[in-house]
This record gives sequence, C-alpha cells and structure tokens, in this order.
Amino acid sequence: MRDAYAHLVASGVEILRATNHINQRSFYFADPDGNTLEIYYELPHALQLFPEGRADQDEALKVSGPGQPLPDWLLEDWPPAEMKARIATLRRRSEAAPA
Repeated sequence: MRDAYAHLVASGVEILRATNHINQRSFYFADPDGNTLEIYYELPHALQLFPEGRADQDEALKVSGPGQPLPDWLLEDWPPAEMKARIATLRRRSEAAPA
C-alpha cells in the first residue's frame, strides 16, 4: 500500500483522501477519466474481528502531495499490537480447525 501510494504521488496523481475504516485503511484517487479508485488493506480475519460490524467509525487520514514526505499513517506499524495479537489467535484457531 505504501509503495502504491508513493508511486502514484511520484507520478503526479493526486491522492483525494485517505480513511481509517477500523478494519481497513484505504486511499482514493482519480483515474484519467475521473473515476474514483480505492486502494486498501483489510485486516486478516476482519469478519471474525468485527462480527457485529465496525460501527462506521471512519477516521480521515492525512494525505501528502509531490515533494512531501509520506503521511505518518503509512509509516507506522499497523495494526497495533493488541489487534495483531487478536489476528494471531484467530489464525491459530483457523489453522487448528479440521478441514
């Protein structure tokens, strides 16, 4: 995701917005025809992590432009340690489950 963001900005593509959707992070840009496109990373096991949904707790994330450093959210260790532990637990359970 970081590489795609950096490549688009270096190629002169404007990043329209970025959002933390709790279960995923995404950024949006327009293609040459003006269609808005999204690139996102969804947490592994997102459906199991948020069985009741994510309650639309979206948070706007900063974006950067040409010649500016990447936004901090693209450089941080995400997801946080607590969420990584929950994902690891779900992964172990799914691997241990009979096929």
